[in-house]
Amino acid sequence: MQQQFFQPMKLYHKSRHSPTRVSLETTNADDEVVHITCHPDKSSGKDVVLWEDILVPFKDAAYVCSGTKVIPFLKDDNLKNLEPLRIAAVPDITLEVIKERQLVDIETATSQRLQTNISSENNKVEAADAQVVLGIAYQKGCRVKKDYDIAMSWFLRAADQGDAEGQYMVGQMYEVNDDVPQDYSVALEWYRKAAAQEHALAHFQIGRMYNNGTGVKQDYVEAISWFQKAADLNCPIAQYSVAWMFEKGNGVERDAVKAREWFTKAAEQGLTDAEYRMGYLYMHEECVDLDFDKAMEWFLKAAEKKFPQAQHAIGDMYHDGQGVPKDLGKAGEWYHKAAEQGDARAQSSLGILYRDGTGVPQDYTKANEWFRKSAEQGDTIGQLNFGSAYCFGESVELDLEEAMRWYEKAARENKEIAGITYLGVLYHMGCKGVEQDYEKAKELYMLALEVKPNAKDLIYLLNCIEKRIAADRKSAKRKSMTAVGGLVADVADLLKMLCPG
Repeated sequence: MQQQFFQPMKLYHKSRHSPTRVSLETTNADDEVVHITCHPDKSSGKDVVLWEDILVPFKDAAYVCSGTKVIPFLKDDNLKNLEPLRIAAVPDITLEVIKERQLVDIETATSQRLQTNISSENNKVEAADAQVVLGIAYQKGCRVKKDYDIAMSWFLRAADQGDAEGQYMVGQMYEVNDDVPQDYSVALEWYRKAAAQEHALAHFQIGRMYNNGTGVKQDYVEAISWFQKAADLNCPIAQYSVAWMFEKGNGVERDAVKAREWFTKAAEQGLTDAEYRMGYLYMHEECVDLDFDKAMEWFLKAAEKKFPQAQHAIGDMYHDGQGVPKDLGKAGEWYHKAAEQGDARAQSSLGILYRDGTGVPQDYTKANEWFRKSAEQGDTIGQLNFGSAYCFGESVELDLEEAMRWYEKAARENKEIAGITYLGVLYHMGCKGVEQDYEKAKELYMLALEVKPNAKDLIYLLNCIEKRIAADRKSAKRKSMTAVGGLVADVADLLKMLCPG
């Protein structure tokens, strides 16, 4: 049986703190300590305390502190709070709960502290920490009214004292905050100050600016030098960035082995994108030795954090029986998880299951709903299948014009071989409501050959159309269907052959 842990907590009291002391630590043994149950959390890999459990004994709680350090809500890789809200547990420390009304007390105490002539280095560090905490509270609207001007003022106070985190936050405000005049050069200046103090994320942000050409001339060599500094400080997002630089050969010579090493380091620190990438690598023999078990292991780590691409990849493994027994029902469950989060390819995969009635009950209406969502996001498979629904009137009114609109999107916007070839054949044959046009057909076949050179079926079609163009179009107009007849007897069969799924 797994050992049960409890998080000790008590309420912060203003009376225990002098007006010039910002530390929230307490030593009063008479204070009531509440022990809140900790839970193992698969998504973060930590023991956590749920915020809803904290609110039971501490109504109107604003946040939790350990000394001057705010215990933040755990976040995903996009820096969004995980749901339900949770904080990391530290069972060996009694944490203090700050109520909403007490934020102003902390701010007042911090302001008064700055007016004193305290020379202690520890006191200066504590003051800067508190200033950054207050800046973040106003920046995020954390139980106080959001106010970027006040947030910036607190960040600047910390930064002017030489605090690296304060310098970094000022850089962030100038670079990415819509309510502060954007100034990349000023942002870079503050990032450099923080980086000089070995602030890992500051190194990373400078590398990102050079990598993307944000406020500076794009320079991959300079970018990877900064990424490398952050990666050496064990920053997972920087390790992931270094991996991609080696993978693509940007600023360095391409090196798949080094790329994999850095992807592994980032993944082992729990970076979700890196976990997904490791799964991908183990699924592709050209990257590493094929290992479906390891691929599934990494995909599951990312999928538990609701990473849609990983959820879709697991669905594919169940769909194809790769490393697991083939199970279209489970494939559908994983596709649905990813599709609900807006993953376009998962939406089209789920649509195919509903259309064909495999793993789920056949339902053309649901199939088309998912195809539409996928198609509107630009997914080629979704566009082809949504177009097919209109072409054959599957749970929608037959509309050849609408069908052609989606086929053309798939063909011209995405340069997918299936869409291009199918559209070419429609123009070639002059059927399904499409006016015969040999020149357009030839153009599409040539475009398809750019995507897939030396494809025998495409070469055959191109030869057919070139012969027709050379011949008298008037006499050949209705005979064109027989030219393709030896290859494809019916447009419906051609569609099934070309459309994925």
